[in-house]
Amino acid sequence: LNEHGRWRPYSAAVCHHIENVLKEDARGSVVLGQVDVQLAPYVIDLQSMHQFRQDTGTMRPVRRNFYDPSSAPGKGIVWEWENDNNSWTPYDMDICITIQNAYEKQHPWLDLSSLGFCYLIYFSSMSQMNRQTQRKRRLRRRMDLAYPLTMGSIPKSQSWPVGASTGTPSCSCPQCLLVNSTRAVGAGRCHPRCPRCPQDGSLQCPTCKAIYGEKTGTQPPGKMEFHLIPHSLPGYTDSKTIRIVYDIPTGIQGPEHPNPGKKFTARGFPRHCYLPDNEKGRKNGKGWEENGCDGMGRNGMG
Repeated sequence: LNEHGRWRPYSAAVCHHIENVLKEDARGSVVLGQVDVQLAPYVIDLQSMHQFRQDTGTMRPVRRNFYDPSSAPGKGIVWEWENDNNSWTPYDMDICITIQNAYEKQHPWLDLSSLGFCYLIYFSSMSQMNRQTQRKRRLRRRMDLAYPLTMGSIPKSQSWPVGASTGTPSCSCPQCLLVNSTRAVGAGRCHPRCPRCPQDGSLQCPTCKAIYGEKTGTQPPGKMEFHLIPHSLPGYTDSKTIRIVYDIPTGIQGPEHPNPGKKFTARGFPRHCYLPDNEKGRKNGKGWEENGCDGMGRNGMG
């Protein structure tokens, strides 16, 4: 976890080294310089799951995530952008997976705003453009060592990250299959609910679609602004563009949040969304304004 609150991936070679040490001693330490000389100052303590920098004493949390073998890390595919030093920086793993998915589906471009970044990816020119500054950078796709594979079931303490496969749902009832992408909800009065499914107050019957109650989130106070700009989005040359700016300021968590009374920082805000100024775009923009954000996760905004 870096100073910006983002989980930066180790290379596949480093991950293989960590996994080998983990198999021998789950409470041992990993000397990263043994596999990558640029990481010579760093040691990972597997028991506390922290990375320690020996020359400065800096400690940072580390985590072990699981990805679908068919995703970018499972295939050894790395997406990188060119930085100001004319060297290449790999994207965060979730972004890499998202880019690869769009690339495999032969999408001409990809908007990263849904992941909290105001960039557009153009595959035809292999470039990244900053929506705000219009600055472009080169990007590239290269093949590397595939990340290590694990056998058996996924440990309960781990979860599939955003952009990866969600795996098999723990319950195969219609309710769970219907809402597997969010928290499972039960049916209402008209059909039996699954006894294994947690209830969160959002009750929609998957059979007749009847809704009983209302699902509420834990979104902190924020604001959303929108205005027209005299530019067109790709594929919508006949329309102007609606720019939506969504901001959640830093604040104190309330009783409905994971850590009441503690400070939270909404990372990635303000966020920008762009829609074509046509009937469909205006309709989607209205839905955005009505629905907003779901709530807060353990490490900030969800």
